[in-house]
Amino acid sequence: MRKKVLIGGGGTGGHLYTAIALSELFTEKDMDVLIIGSSHGIENRILKKYDFKYILLPIYGFMGKKIFYKLKSVFSLLYATIRVFLIILRFKPQAVVGVGGFVSFPVVFAAFMLAKKRAILEQNSIPGKANKLLSHISNMVFVNFPQTKNYFKCNVEVVGNPVRKSTSCTERRDFLHNGTLHLLVLGGSRGAHSINEAMMTFAKMYVKTKKKEIFVVHQTGREDYKKVKKSYEILNLSWEVYDFIEDMGRVYEKSDMVLSRAGASVISEIACVGLPAIFVPFPYAIYHHQYINAKYAEETGGSITIEDSKLNGKVIDEIISNIDKNRVLAMSKGIRKLYNNQSIERIYHWIS
Repeated sequence: MRKKVLIGGGGTGGHLYTAIALSELFTEKDMDVLIIGSSHGIENRILKKYDFKYILLPIYGFMGKKIFYKLKSVFSLLYATIRVFLIILRFKPQAVVGVGGFVSFPVVFAAFMLAKKRAILEQNSIPGKANKLLSHISNMVFVNFPQTKNYFKCNVEVVGNPVRKSTSCTERRDFLHNGTLHLLVLGGSRGAHSINEAMMTFAKMYVKTKKKEIFVVHQTGREDYKKVKKSYEILNLSWEVYDFIEDMGRVYEKSDMVLSRAGASVISEIACVGLPAIFVPFPYAIYHHQYINAKYAEETGGSITIEDSKLNGKVIDEIISNIDKNRVLAMSKGIRKLYNNQSIERIYHWIS
C-alpha cells in the first residue's frame, strides 16, 4: 500500500518551492502527495503547472496586518483548520509536514488533533511565530541553519533546505564565459522595488563607462516590469527582463553572480548551484530574519550583504567593478558550503 504525505505551506515562492521540492522526491519514492496552500498565494498560479494533487484554501496571513485584516485572518484560519481536519480524515496521510508560513498552522494543528505523525520545516535562521507555536505540538522540527536549533526545545535536526529537481547541484567550474559577467537579479517571487530602482541607475552608469562586459537577466515582479524593461530599451541594452522566472534552473546555469533578496529558499538554491551573491535583505521581514540569513551566508566568503537603505546604482557598480574570474571561483566555493545534499532524503527517512 502506497504511503501518503500531506504537505502544508505556501503564500510566497520560498515556502511553495520547498513544498514542491519535497513533493518531487516523495512522488519518486512512490508516495501519494497532497499539497495544501493558500488561494491568495503564489501557488494559485504555479501549482497548476505541476502534476501534484493540491487544495487551495482561502487563508490569510496574520503578522504585520491591521486589526481588520488580523480578524479576517483569524476567521480564515479557523475555517481552514476545519477544512484540513476533514481533508486528513478523507486522505488518511501517514505523515504531515508543514513547510512554513501561515498556511502551515491549520495543517499541522489539524494533524495534531487527529494524532497524525507531524513535522515542521523552519527555513529561516530565526523562526516565525507560527513555527514556534507549532513546534510544541510537532513530533520533529527540521531546520536549515545550525543556529536555529537554539530556538526550539524539542526534537530538532539540521537538514538544510530542500531544492527543486530543476536546480542542478553540481559544482561550477566555468565562469565569465568569453569574459562577460552574467548577472542574475531577483527580488523574490513578487519582485523588489528598491533593487529594481538601483539596477536602473546602475544601467545608466554602465552604458557610460562599460568597465567590463555585463549581461543581465532581471526578474522584476509585476509592478515594475514595464518600467524596468523600458529603461533598458532606452539605453539600447539587450538585457533580459521578466516579471517572473519559472525555470530558475536554466537561468542559474547561465549566471555568474546573483543580486537578490535573502530568503532562505533562494539562498539554498544559490548554494546548491554555487553562485556568488550580493544579498539585499528585505528590511521589513519579521524578526529581520533575511538580514540574519544573509550574514550567515556571508561568513562562508560566498556572498556580500548590502542593507536595503544603502543600496543604489553606485554601490552595485563598485561591487561589480571588483569582480573577476578568480574572485567568482573563490566565492563559488564559499557559498557551496551552505549546501546540504541530504536534506530531502533525511526528511523522507523520518516519514518512512
